[in-house]
Amino acid sequence: MNHSRYCVLASVCVLICLGSKAFSQPASPDPAPKGEGEVDNRPIKLALDVTKPGRTFAGIGGNFRLQNPTSDPPVIKYNLENLRVAWGRVAMPWNVWQPDENTDPIEAAKAGQLNQHVRQSMEMAQKLAQRRIPFIISIWAPPSWALQGGSTGGRRGGRGSLNQEKWDSISKSIGSYILYMKNTYGAEPVLFSFNESEMGVDVRQTATEHCTQIKKLGAYFASIGLATKMLLGDTGNARGIKFIDVAVEDPDAMKYVTAISFHSWRGGDDQLLASWGQAARKLNIPLFVAEAGTDPQAYSNPTLLRSPAYSLDEITLYVRICALCQPESLLQWQLTADYSLLAGYTAGRGGAGENQSPQPTQRFWNLKQLGSTPAGSFYLPIVCDGPAVACAAFGDIANGVYAVHMVNNGATRPATLTGLPANLKELRVYVSDSQRGMKEGDRIAVAKGAAQFTLDAASYTTLIGGQ
Repeated sequence: MNHSRYCVLASVCVLICLGSKAFSQPASPDPAPKGEGEVDNRPIKLALDVTKPGRTFAGIGGNFRLQNPTSDPPVIKYNLENLRVAWGRVAMPWNVWQPDENTDPIEAAKAGQLNQHVRQSMEMAQKLAQRRIPFIISIWAPPSWALQGGSTGGRRGGRGSLNQEKWDSISKSIGSYILYMKNTYGAEPVLFSFNESEMGVDVRQTATEHCTQIKKLGAYFASIGLATKMLLGDTGNARGIKFIDVAVEDPDAMKYVTAISFHSWRGGDDQLLASWGQAARKLNIPLFVAEAGTDPQAYSNPTLLRSPAYSLDEITLYVRICALCQPESLLQWQLTADYSLLAGYTAGRGGAGENQSPQPTQRFWNLKQLGSTPAGSFYLPIVCDGPAVACAAFGDIANGVYAVHMVNNGATRPATLTGLPANLKELRVYVSDSQRGMKEGDRIAVAKGAAQFTLDAASYTTLIGGQ
């Protein structure tokens, strides 16, 4: 994510037509209103199939790209202590790790010349490693010497295409960062990527250059004993699906690829989103949404981030992606003060913002509720016949624990869920909306694999059974 590369959106569009289908089936369009001035509160039916488990969901994750030295630490601390974070993503400030091609960055670091932002970024990776949270490392700003034609770049470093004749120096430089972080801070990333490089944020690559990068860095990492592998894609939005095509057809590249990623900015229709899940299944590798979010300009308006409409829009997209793509994790952008899930410590333009005790917002509770899915659950097919409802289902079959997530963008309506295991007797219910934060309600009885309940208007409801 890079704020300056996008046009400002005038408003947030709330998704209203969801009715999620089993895995990657397209959603049904909204039916016409019942009549002038009438509220559509017709009952809905949801059908679960526990006999056809899909891919594994590790849980929710988060980005930890440090940008606000004052506001970030308390927000990160709160989120790590109050969310079950299954995956993380940190930045590699490559531009200040080795600003001079002819300087040995490891020797400089050992001599006490380690850049403060590099140190803080490595310490962030260490925090994740200490919590046994696997993480992705991504590059935004490259040093000018690594770019075609060079770049003055300013404080963010350079922007542009990598110099394809400098892959030996580039590989050694990037490898030295990860090796130093591993040896000094005990943190080694599982996956590596250049952030949104099909869009040039800040490294720009063609599909062919993306393939070359995978081969060059993959081979070099292996040669110096790193276990870090390559993340395919890591595109700025779902529309970048073609960016992976060249690498996918190259066996020499794919032997270094162990996962695929896209970012969810501005969403996408069902067919487009599902194409990423289809690609992951075809390649038999996990899919990540390495930046989960809806409006790339929302950072500039904390009031918008806290609005019920934005909150419902965001969790609707996440539940749709779960149903359509089956990602291993959705990594929230961010779990820092940037696009903050918390009121109190927030970062506006230039890092300025409030400075109070962190308080969870509706978006925090939405993410925590999605993260309440039992760790290591399988995705399960679920079909909903109702308008304005997105749904996704999960099952920890070995331990008999199941979770169904439903986002109701419409009016209050009765609902019936069928297909639950016959031995399940009750469901716990949690609701988040503009007034409630993952509030537990009265338990719902299950009889012969069926349960009846009410979905409140403009709410996110999760049912968990077997705990």
